[in-house]
Amino acid sequence: MRLRPSRIARESGGRSARALQRLSAELGAHQRGHRRARGPIAFTTTSSPLQQRSLVKMSFARNKGRGAWRAQGRYLSRAGAQREDARGLGFDAERDDLDLPERLDAWQKAGDARLWKIVVSPEAGARADLSGHARQLMAQIEYDLGTRLEWVAIDHHDTAHPHVHIVVRGVDEEGKALLLARDYIRTGIRARSQELLTRTLGHRQEHEYRRARENAISAPRLTEIDRSLLGRADAGGTVSFDDGVPSRPVAQERRQQDLRRLQYLESIGLAERLGPKRWHLSPELVPALRQIQIAGDVQKSLARSRTLVSDRDAPVVLTRMLAGVEVTGRVTGGGIDESRDEPLLIVEGTDGRRHLIPQTTEIVTARGEGRLRPGSVVTLRGGAATRTGDRAMRTEILEHGPLRDLKRAETASTLLDRDALRSVRETGALPSPAPDRRGFFRQWRAAVRARGPVLEREGLLRRSRDEGAERTYEVEKGAERMVEGRMIRGERVPTTLRDLERIHGKESSTTRAEPGRAHQGPVVGYAVDDDGKSYVVLDTGQELTAVPTDRRDLEVGHAVRARAEVTAEQESRERRTLTWALDDVEHEQDRGRER
Repeated sequence: MRLRPSRIARESGGRSARALQRLSAELGAHQRGHRRARGPIAFTTTSSPLQQRSLVKMSFARNKGRGAWRAQGRYLSRAGAQREDARGLGFDAERDDLDLPERLDAWQKAGDARLWKIVVSPEAGARADLSGHARQLMAQIEYDLGTRLEWVAIDHHDTAHPHVHIVVRGVDEEGKALLLARDYIRTGIRARSQELLTRTLGHRQEHEYRRARENAISAPRLTEIDRSLLGRADAGGTVSFDDGVPSRPVAQERRQQDLRRLQYLESIGLAERLGPKRWHLSPELVPALRQIQIAGDVQKSLARSRTLVSDRDAPVVLTRMLAGVEVTGRVTGGGIDESRDEPLLIVEGTDGRRHLIPQTTEIVTARGEGRLRPGSVVTLRGGAATRTGDRAMRTEILEHGPLRDLKRAETASTLLDRDALRSVRETGALPSPAPDRRGFFRQWRAAVRARGPVLEREGLLRRSRDEGAERTYEVEKGAERMVEGRMIRGERVPTTLRDLERIHGKESSTTRAEPGRAHQGPVVGYAVDDDGKSYVVLDTGQELTAVPTDRRDLEVGHAVRARAEVTAEQESRERRTLTWALDDVEHEQDRGRER
């Protein structure tokens, strides 16, 4: 999730807004190397190598998707994340028995625009009192911002680095939007955390610092040494050690560690030796190390959760649900990106790759509702939503059911049939077997290939010729649209207005609730627009009409009458609200005949 604190900081606020100018000036002085005492803890000058280290990550969640914040609370409180004797309860400044899902859900229902999420991971997390540190840190943040804050937290011990999650309500004590300065997000909170830890635990010992650097030499992740090498490299990515051996023993040791790290990077293809003391760093160094780290984190997470993966040799890719990204495959479970403590959805793709998908708000909500279960074949699509000039991402989720159920379908009405038709249209043949692969990818290709007779029987595929053991086909006109229409009717899941326009060959329009307005026609499907609003879509003759509603109980193909009417509980002139009433005409006619 990308932070845009500069935009947020322009919103109107209360006491936190009045503290921003003072705080930004203080941080600016800190970054210039000065020390300005403010309150019980002052920012130190440039960070000392012997100061306690703390990794702080910050993000925010918007108020979208009913139950999304509750689902986030359930994730934080999940079983096995805390110590063995913990009960999944959170804490705040005074209590240790908080129900996180209930608290976060209450904030969302109160209409807060966002909530802030902080992950604090001290290097010495195993020795630190994480709950005590969180309370000290939040007290200092309250002082810095000049306002009391509502927050909840929970400590996690399910990764190699114990850490604490802090969720801060997005309003200050006056009920105004909580504002956070860009510099405070980037450096201020981490600086406060490190100063508090150093006061509590003392400075790192020299041997601890040296051991940490030694352990980083062959670590399959982005390390402090890598950042040092990147800082030393020239604009072309070349690192040189032609400046001679330093005289101080400590500097000599650091130099040797840097050289050994370069040798490790060379061994995995992320650095190239140009000479005895010169290397070229790969431009893919950072993303590649990040990918390696995530893959390792997920493997450990899978081992702990005993999640079954059908092909452990499948290529692993990190797939973020950005606009235009689409993934189809079988859900195998969830994992954790330990470097960010970010939940991942793991999908074995029909493309033969294992996708590690950072869970978006929509994915978290769906899993909280019991959807996206292991074994289910799904399609995930990334899209961009634009709300009042604010660009955000959203994820469309289509669930197709288990592979065994798709294989049993007697008619051409499944994702297997659609993929078979696409394969023939693109290559002239059904997918070839994959004898050198195993697991879901091989199963999927075999299942798609097996749909040939069904498609032939229904006249959607026409055999053109046989070439040895391989048959070639041609796709009948309109076959894909017919199968997609059947999928929509059978799965009753929302698609996009663009897809419905393509399938039915008509343009669509979105209707507004106005007095006396009414529409009638058969339901052709359900849709979600770019802003995440839900519709039932009717074929009203010349065009498709999208009627705003969250209902999903209307039968595709049934005639429905939609009319705008005043809601019963708000019929006063002052609060008159128009909504859409939807009536299934065919059901009404059936009931009339029964009478």
